[in-house]
Amino acid sequence: MQEDKKTIITLGIFFSLIGVVIVLQIILAIYLQTVN
Repeated sequence: MQEDKKTIITLGIFFSLIGVVIVLQIILAIYLQTVN
């Protein structure tokens, strides 16, 4: 049970990081389009 919890937390952090990167890329793309 302890290992499963650790795996779920690790996956959660991993997907959160991916989500943040995607959001940053979208914001950056919109920003560049607005500037140009």
